[in-house]
Amino acid sequence: MPPDPTPEAPFWQKQNYAELLLRHTGKEIFKWTHYPFIYDRILARFLETGKPLALLEIGTLNGGSLELWRDYLPPNSEIHGLDINARCLELEFGANIHFHLCDATNAEAVARELGGKTFDVILDDGSHLYPDVIGAFFNLFWRLNPGGVYMVEDLHCSYDTTHGGGLCAKGSSIEFLKRFIDALHADFIPEKEIVHDPLFLPFFRQEIASVSFFSDVCAITKFERPKTNPFSPITVGQTGTVAPQNARFRNKEREIAYAASLFALPGSPDSSAARADTLMRAAIDAFHADTPKLAHGLFAELAARLPDDPLPFTYLAMFHAQDGNDKQAREAMEKAAALAPERADLIAALGEVYLRAGRPEKAEEYLGEAIALNPRLFAAYLAFARALQTQGKHEEAVMALQSAATQPSEAQKAIQGFLLELLAEQGDLSGFAQASTRFAQTVEEELASARAMMRLDGTGEEFLAALFRAQEKLAAENTSVDTLPAPDLPRKDNEIRVAFLTGDSSDERLDAIAALFRRLPVERFALYLLLYGNNARQERLTPLYPCFISGIRIVRFHQTDEDKDVLEKIHAIAPDVLIDADAYFPSGGARHFLRARAEHKILWGDAPLPPIAPGMRTLAGEALEVSDFLPVFSLPGLGEYLDLPDLPLQERGWKPAHFRFGVLASAPNISADSWRLMARVLLAAPDSRLYVNLGELDSGNKRAPARQFIRAQFARMGVEEERLEFFHAVTAEEICLAARRMDAALFPPSHSGGLALSACLWMGRPLVALASDLPWARRPAVFLAIAEHPEWLAENEEEYAEIAAGFAARRAPADPELRPRLQAAGLTDADAFAAGFARAVEQLYAPQTQTDPE
Repeated sequence: MPPDPTPEAPFWQKQNYAELLLRHTGKEIFKWTHYPFIYDRILARFLETGKPLALLEIGTLNGGSLELWRDYLPPNSEIHGLDINARCLELEFGANIHFHLCDATNAEAVARELGGKTFDVILDDGSHLYPDVIGAFFNLFWRLNPGGVYMVEDLHCSYDTTHGGGLCAKGSSIEFLKRFIDALHADFIPEKEIVHDPLFLPFFRQEIASVSFFSDVCAITKFERPKTNPFSPITVGQTGTVAPQNARFRNKEREIAYAASLFALPGSPDSSAARADTLMRAAIDAFHADTPKLAHGLFAELAARLPDDPLPFTYLAMFHAQDGNDKQAREAMEKAAALAPERADLIAALGEVYLRAGRPEKAEEYLGEAIALNPRLFAAYLAFARALQTQGKHEEAVMALQSAATQPSEAQKAIQGFLLELLAEQGDLSGFAQASTRFAQTVEEELASARAMMRLDGTGEEFLAALFRAQEKLAAENTSVDTLPAPDLPRKDNEIRVAFLTGDSSDERLDAIAALFRRLPVERFALYLLLYGNNARQERLTPLYPCFISGIRIVRFHQTDEDKDVLEKIHAIAPDVLIDADAYFPSGGARHFLRARAEHKILWGDAPLPPIAPGMRTLAGEALEVSDFLPVFSLPGLGEYLDLPDLPLQERGWKPAHFRFGVLASAPNISADSWRLMARVLLAAPDSRLYVNLGELDSGNKRAPARQFIRAQFARMGVEEERLEFFHAVTAEEICLAARRMDAALFPPSHSGGLALSACLWMGRPLVALASDLPWARRPAVFLAIAEHPEWLAENEEEYAEIAAGFAARRAPADPELRPRLQAAGLTDADAFAAGFARAVEQLYAPQTQTDPE
């Protein structure tokens, strides 16, 4: 019986690129003589399977290489050539060879030409210019199948100056490919160094299995699936005589199985899904890393490969929006919407991109569409309102947020915060107070509501109700500092430690603190300035610098500091007297003032406010006569100090055509009802104008909404907007200069007057105010009594309008005696103010006289 014939050798054992190359008689091929041996080595694992492959070669030239690849690779393999030379279209190829006229560096052209095709082998034998090599890699690497290999040939061009190369030439192809060596080892690079290359290293460390360099060729092999965890060491064996290894490196079966799976042969069951997921994550990372060219290429690739996924089309729409291509953005967005008609969030995302690009009108368009499609997409309301705000549509922005602000959602607090910001920008005190009351959840938010209510609540009931709610919340909190260790700060005999907590104090309050720091005797008082908040501008501390040389201590807190850390710092100081110089203002450290431990706590504001915690007192001058209503830290007289400028009362030659009323109080502290009361004054004095202080609102884009809101209040009363003029004044000098340019001042009801009241009288100007029995609104009556003009205080709104109209009718002149009367009352006497403060503090520690019961 004849022996069996020798079985035919497997396909892969018969393949030898060098022999096929020498026997080739078809189209012309140009190769370096060592390349065949490199191909055999790199592609052996593909040939062993005998399965058809997909190969793409960049640079077709005469076409011979494509023919040889068809002969070399397993039967039925698909060979694709890509070139920018139109003459290649004249080449004719047989079965399984496809030519594409395309620039490999053009992401959109590649996506259009190749569609969703992917490849097992990609070979770059194109121009060899480094921009082309790098651009082609980023456009095509994502088409490489899991386990595939990407080869770059003719790397000698990286050292050729005619190709922009040279040894270690920055940006050359070889220097680019060296980065993959770092990517292989990225798991061992500290994260603080990884951030210097935030996209390349983190992504490719999970994609690249190996990098092989040969003479003139680099081959980059891709993992079969992304590496999601670093490799780890393993220890085997039982004895470690020289250097026993850590036991935690034993029995690592799961890690070994994981590592083996990454290097598996092509054909992993889930490789396609993992490939798409990896590409999507890389594209999104590139978009957020602000690498638009790379991200654009990735999403163009994804749109071709995943035609049923709306996300790539959404991101392409975003790119078009950033580039100002509105038509293409709309077309891409319509494709995404057709694939996912319920995804309002995708439309909203495009609107937010337009908003960031400075195109609020387009942002409004898309965000409005998103909200109409899904009214419960609350995250879109914020951006929609910002788009309206940027266009000056503040009323519409407020209306857009009002309903969303009451609906529970993850965005609710942010929506409420922005709504309050818009209302504050408008100077809508009533709206701000009402919204603050509805939204208040914390002690600080209740206090913000109370501060707003104080300026518009003529009865005081709503103001006190807000304070009561804050008091209840404070009592319910567990904020005890009893567990803190005893302070170890050395204390002198009979020393009284006084700490002033401030963050948003006005310049005049800092002037008053500086006056105390300069004059209080250091042998008796240890003084501290606790400066809270990141918004405290350095220049505002200028009046205090000389004090620090005298030993005044300053402690800074920041918005990001934990409450516990702040309280510990205050506790370490162990103040005997702790003074909130911002009077419940939230960003001034109210929460720390309320929770800190001190024997005496004093509330210091523009008006005496009721304390909400035991042991607290409110700073007030004896002249205000509020001790029957509030626990008071009482100072002599007015209990105030102001550093007012020595300006002349009248500008030379100033003769206005119309009688000019002025509102020196800042607009954010004035209610809509007060504006309408002032409108009644203008109606009663037809030949008058109103000069309105926008205060801190008068900056940047905050000017327009406040003016619009105020004009609207007067328009409702029939007052033409031409009768209103606006100005900006915050400091004492600015307010005094503004007072000098007006004939008489109007002060809003339920208002202490603040610096504006003092400056108006200092400049000799008559004023009208409304009487009030509320402790925090008595100040205007006291000042008018000192000015010896009690007739300027109205008992009701009708009388208010009559007094003001009388000023206009007789063109009331400036009164030069007003300034001396304020001086006589001690308003500008720093020495008397400091002496009174010192006596009041001493009185806190003076022995109480016992009265005989008989």
